Amino acid sequence: MRWSATLAEARRLLATRHWQRLATTCHLDADVFVAQVRDMAGQLCDAMHGVIGSSSLSRGEQRAANAVLDAIAPWVRACARKLD
Repeated sequence: MRWSATLAEARRLLATRHWQRLATTCHLDADVFVAQVRDMAGQLCDAMHGVIGSSSLSRGEQRAANAVLDAIAPWVRACARKLD
């Protein structure tokens, strides 16, 4: 249950308007900033998978890293959808 509450909270907190507000606070172009965040969110899981695959991690470390990736991938995709 706690995971669901955390995921729901993350979806709420990471909406486009929050990134726009952060950009404005930092004196950045909000449209450019949100586009960059959207691009990074779209590439994060693939990039992490590539790094894990090309790393010199032991088999056990790779399994652990992939388990972390599997755990965060739904959250990353949910957050990325909020930016569309």
